[in-house]
Amino acid sequence: FFFGTFTLSYDMQGATDTYPRTRFKHVDDDLLCCLCNGVPKNPMVAPCQHVCCPACLEGWHGCCPQCGASWSPQEWGPPGRIVQNMYKKLDILCEYSTSGCDFSVKFGNLEELDEHLAHCPKAICRCSNEGCTFEGPRDTIELHEQKQCEHRLVYCELCDTAVKYNAIQEHKTSFCPMMEIECTCGQKMLRKDKEAHLLRCPHRVLVVCPVAGCGQRIPQGDLETHISGSLSMHFQLLSVATQERDSTISRLADQLTQTQKKLAEAEEKIANLEADKHEQSWYGMGLWRRDEGCRNVWTIGNMNQRLKDATLKHQASAQRQPGCSVYVPILLWSPQYYTQASFGYRFSLCLNISVHSVGLFIHLHEGEYDDQLPWPFNLDYTVQLGTIQSTITQRDSYMHYTSQGRPPHELSWGWANFCDLNSFKEALQNDSIEITAYFHASHASVTPHHNGVAAGMPMGQHHYHQQGVPTAPQQQAIQSHQNHKAPKHHPGIHPGQMYAAVGQGY
Repeated sequence: FFFGTFTLSYDMQGATDTYPRTRFKHVDDDLLCCLCNGVPKNPMVAPCQHVCCPACLEGWHGCCPQCGASWSPQEWGPPGRIVQNMYKKLDILCEYSTSGCDFSVKFGNLEELDEHLAHCPKAICRCSNEGCTFEGPRDTIELHEQKQCEHRLVYCELCDTAVKYNAIQEHKTSFCPMMEIECTCGQKMLRKDKEAHLLRCPHRVLVVCPVAGCGQRIPQGDLETHISGSLSMHFQLLSVATQERDSTISRLADQLTQTQKKLAEAEEKIANLEADKHEQSWYGMGLWRRDEGCRNVWTIGNMNQRLKDATLKHQASAQRQPGCSVYVPILLWSPQYYTQASFGYRFSLCLNISVHSVGLFIHLHEGEYDDQLPWPFNLDYTVQLGTIQSTITQRDSYMHYTSQGRPPHELSWGWANFCDLNSFKEALQNDSIEITAYFHASHASVTPHHNGVAAGMPMGQHHYHQQGVPTAPQQQAIQSHQNHKAPKHHPGIHPGQMYAAVGQGY
């Protein structure tokens, strides 16, 4: 059993100070960290003689995590000489022991382990041949480099040129000067003699004059004579070709400018459409209705796809912050509605989908009846999610304002952990979820309908909290909300304009 509050603290420096138990031949249980079960390089011992590694101890607030004895952080310290000697005598294995390396060294001589790793036969090394990405144990890498690697150098048996193994055939076919080839006239020769042969070949290949606009087909041997003897004609042809080229370049440049302008406009439209689609898919979603008992029922469809989207967002968050155990929840906002059919307070619900749990919050907004309604808001409410089997739970909440420079005109409260994610999925009916908000007079008896999970929360039980004492801006926000009615016009739902309620967690 652990006592106190534990906050995981792990970084690369902490990782090198603690070694897993499997790296040692034998370790007495009393030498293991009582939190991570690893062997600390620099152990910290409490007066009760229980051991923690420094990384775990930094995130531990309270008493001894093993026996529960109350010790302040200053009372933890390094162990005595006898215990330190016990650590130093432990036999730590090479990190490649699972690959067959049987080297071990005393825990007190870790520098020998670093020296061993530089020459460990089972350590993973990369092939030294250029272009090869193969990695393998050091005792097999030489065989790979010399006999198996596709990028190893071999020598052409015709010209003795060093060529990569996977390119030797292409070298012989296209480049080797000592490779025998055959001319179109039927005569065989080495590739290095080809140019000399073409000068006297009776079947010279006709080639097209390379000067733009000329196009004459001439035997290859006469090409230089043709070019030198047609300079005047070629100059005129080149001048015409240059003018046509410049005109074409100018026309294409204009077309490119117009195309780039249209592309930029299209990309802007697409971005706006995607932004609108995103806003519509997460804010003001679902439909409201009132059931037979005048309860407000919010129905959200396509929930299986929304849960998949939430999972993908959490996975993306984990990839951006590896090792992070806290993820930003996915927020689904309801349209704004009124607590009663003809006269009431204006409100909306916010569904927070996290990795393992689902939170639910109610937000009050400015409405057209605010000037006639009593303030502050003094109704109790019950919230039911789906048809999950559960007893009625009376829960309180911690609340604080995050004004972000705006006056505290909106009030919100709820639960960060209304139910776990698995229970939420079981409550889905036909790919939809129904959430009921029932507002009633203070201290009224509340019973969930259809055997759902419901929680009533009297406003009198709400208290504003941040680490036990409201800050000065929070006290000012609370007083401001108690002294003023809600404003008459609400600008609409926006994350920067919401004042989030932080649940206590259940």
